[in-house]
Amino acid sequence: MPADPAHKYRTDIDGLRAVAVLLVVFNHFGLHCPGGYVGVDVFFVISGYLIGASVIAEVSAGRFSLVSFYERRVRRIFPALLVMLLVTTGATAWVSTPGSLLAYGRSLLAAVLSLSNMLFWSEAGYFDTQSAAKPLLHTWSLAVEEQFYVFFPLFVLLVVAGFRNQLRKQLRLALWLTAAVSLACAVLEMRSSPTAAFFFAPLRAWELLAGVLLSQYGLAAFRNRALREAAGVAGLLLIFGPGLRYTSATAFPGWTALSPCLGAVLLIGSGGQGPTAVRSLLAWKPVAFVGLISYSLYLWHWPLLVFQSTGLLFTDVGTAHSAPKLLLLLTALVLGTLSWRFVETPFRKGRWKPGRHALFTLNGAVAALLLVAGTAIVAAKGFPSRMSGTAAQVALYRKLAGYTTIQTSLPSWRRGECFLDKTNRFSDFRPDVCLAEPATTQSPVNEPGRQRYLLFGDSLAAQLYPGLVTAYPEVTVEQATSALCTPYATPRPLDPGYRENCAALAALVNGSYLPQHRGLTVLLAGDWEAGRLGSLGDEIARIQATGNDAVVFGPALKFDTSLPELLTFEVQRRHGRADAEKALSAHFLYDAALDRRMRGLAESTWHVRYVSYAKELCAQPLVVTETAAWRTSSGCPVFAAPGTPIIFDNHHLTPEGATLMAQAMKANGDLP
Repeated sequence: MPADPAHKYRTDIDGLRAVAVLLVVFNHFGLHCPGGYVGVDVFFVISGYLIGASVIAEVSAGRFSLVSFYERRVRRIFPALLVMLLVTTGATAWVSTPGSLLAYGRSLLAAVLSLSNMLFWSEAGYFDTQSAAKPLLHTWSLAVEEQFYVFFPLFVLLVVAGFRNQLRKQLRLALWLTAAVSLACAVLEMRSSPTAAFFFAPLRAWELLAGVLLSQYGLAAFRNRALREAAGVAGLLLIFGPGLRYTSATAFPGWTALSPCLGAVLLIGSGGQGPTAVRSLLAWKPVAFVGLISYSLYLWHWPLLVFQSTGLLFTDVGTAHSAPKLLLLLTALVLGTLSWRFVETPFRKGRWKPGRHALFTLNGAVAALLLVAGTAIVAAKGFPSRMSGTAAQVALYRKLAGYTTIQTSLPSWRRGECFLDKTNRFSDFRPDVCLAEPATTQSPVNEPGRQRYLLFGDSLAAQLYPGLVTAYPEVTVEQATSALCTPYATPRPLDPGYRENCAALAALVNGSYLPQHRGLTVLLAGDWEAGRLGSLGDEIARIQATGNDAVVFGPALKFDTSLPELLTFEVQRRHGRADAEKALSAHFLYDAALDRRMRGLAESTWHVRYVSYAKELCAQPLVVTETAAWRTSSGCPVFAAPGTPIIFDNHHLTPEGATLMAQAMKANGDLP
């Protein structure tokens, strides 16, 4: 039998929920918790523990009902979720561009159908919309749990049907075997597709099953008070350690998810066997209350953050880098409390608790309404007729299906031939197209004495190609670029899906092409990290040793969310120039300190030419028309031409932006 009966309410588990949700919220709000995403894994263990105890106890007693089980799940999950979806849909329709609303419509359908994890997995990629622009991204974890709730009772019933006389023994074996297979597959999948390991329910099932196993078999050693106390402290350390030490660069989940899951197991297991100091702390009323509202708090905190980042909330009390984080947190706590008190609680208990028929009818009607809304949004491609004039033109630069930016920008980078992304293998690279050979024909690009540039790096190098070929028709521009392949001497992209391309491209350029081709000017551009400039220096030295020159491009202009989205919103609101520039500046993230440091290294240590985006673009004369003259507070333009953003996502130049950059470089004589 379970060590802790399913029907016994435990305040300390609510306290553990509080720990989990606050880790997640602090992480998302940028409150010094870079690994706070592990709170989701803690939630998975808690859910597995509670659901496992309930389902298996009822099945063992012969009184389990699938209808009753799903009724309880609907009462727990859907009322608060549907209310959040209704409000978020209205707000998103108000502030979004057509492309963004189209993406939202798809995510709305997925959220209602409990398929968010699959949708966001399918959308994940180098040029995917930033997370901060997806109001329903957080529903992926709900989808994982809901899919588990669908299959877990059926799994238990299947084991019961096959091994009724040896239920306990065979169920334990089946649970352990399934959990082990799930974990092993997750670890293996991390090598080739971390996004699949992150989003797929079968690859997260071991975390929920850890809770299920604990609910059935407990940990008898925790009957000893000293061991319980030690386990409680160890559990907190195993959760808070990753929460404070992991970062977005940590390979996660897989083995790295074991720590928070084991921490949750230790806290639940030790707290269920008797009193401990940690259990008392978790059961403290203020902590437990946050646990009570944790589900609603989780539902509301992410849309609030998205709406703040797009300028809908708190635009007059902070900026995107010094965001009103505490105000956001307070608002999320208030909304979470209201949702718990007036939505969650009435559907679960009390005099207003609806019967089963009323529950399914009401929730089904609202879900159907949301499905109709999502379908209409998708069918109408985000209702572009809502926009007019400049706003409509800028809205076309949202990089989603049916709109122009990624279709027009990436072909101009020679995508799939000279610029590789995750969809390409290195065998797709075309040296005959991308790398000019010494003059052996009468082709103009191979005429003797013609200047040759080699663009080498990641997408921030590829983005320069259309501008260079426009501004420098007298120069042969060669290209060897691949997504996430920043041109360090030792490239090491975080995503395994890019490693093969990066290693092969570096081997081609450094190992054979440059030593055999002298007289090149290698243009190095990438998403630089301050801590890896030594490796960039090594790459420069390697290039110079082959008899070729190098030019280093500094950090690119960058915003914390989609620039076309911000521009559309500001144009649509018809703000004056001062207000619009203030709002846009709040989202501008250009790293001026890194720019100065790299310039100094280029002059004093690397002895190469240095190109600064700030110098080339932010000192340019203003272009015509009022909106096209908008700039950030640093003087950097946000339009390359009237109605044409300079950037098509948050940090990649449009072809027009690249041309503006190249023309400035030529006028300033910054390239040889």
